Amino acid sequence: MRGVSCTAANACTAVGSYLNGSSTRTLAERWNGASWTVQSTPNPTGSQYAVFQGVSCSSATSCMAVGRFFDTPNSKYSTLAEQWNGSNWAIKTPQSVPGQTFSTLDGVSCTSSTACAAVGGYSTNRNASQADKLLAEGWNGTSWSIEGTPPPPSATFATFSGVSCHAAGECTAAGGSSTTPGATSPSTPLAERWNGTSWAIQGTLTATSQGFNGDSCPGASACTAVGGFGGMFAERWDGTSWTSQTLASVSPNAGQLLGVSCPTAAACTATGQSLSNYFVQAQWSSTIFIGVMDVPLAERWH
Repeated sequence: MRGVSCTAANACTAVGSYLNGSSTRTLAERWNGASWTVQSTPNPTGSQYAVFQGVSCSSATSCMAVGRFFDTPNSKYSTLAEQWNGSNWAIKTPQSVPGQTFSTLDGVSCTSSTACAAVGGYSTNRNASQADKLLAEGWNGTSWSIEGTPPPPSATFATFSGVSCHAAGECTAAGGSSTTPGATSPSTPLAERWNGTSWAIQGTLTATSQGFNGDSCPGASACTAVGGFGGMFAERWDGTSWTSQTLASVSPNAGQLLGVSCPTAAACTATGQSLSNYFVQAQWSSTIFIGVMDVPLAERWH
């Protein structure tokens, strides 16, 4: 499973994918307070690969799941979105980026059945196997539309990993960027704000060599974003600027925070994995952490 959204203690939806022979299929399961039940999810016609990366439920009868699938006729990865109406899942095709050869939606946030923001990335490189440009789309209850996202100055790589909307037309997307030629991963965290009309890059963030993996915003002046790999980190938006938060000590400190949820400005829980059995290798003036992510981790902000 890659994502989960709950509207009540007895109403949760989790999404991801599973293997069916040689095919990868979308997966959604529903929690009713006592047990999980697999829900039937359609897969794009002809595709042998389709995955969900995230889900957001605005009510027990309204959820939006996003991800990507391999578009076999056109030999490329394309964005995928499906909506739950309380009875069944149906594909709600996102808008395509002209010239894209790879695209994905990795995060979604819905404040109602007619207001969702989904983010991820795309590439126009013919041989691309991942995204390297920012992508954001808005759902109005009928169709998806691409929203312009300004890339950081001189960025050669930029993608969004998550998005959180505390109200319709008020969203924050989190991810990472890099200015290194040929970069395939972020070296700087990135956050952009949607005001209902346009996306804008938020102020300078705390220096780190990694990007955000997810964020949660319970209010206009309260967002928490988390990330990491070589070293976990968390940052907080207070309505004016982002500042670094001190994490509880973990030994070893290497690892990653993958997601965070904040029901209020004063209460957040972040989850991820710490890295054990690792060694450090220096290469081209960079530090590379090699090992196995095998220790579940949760941290609480109060």
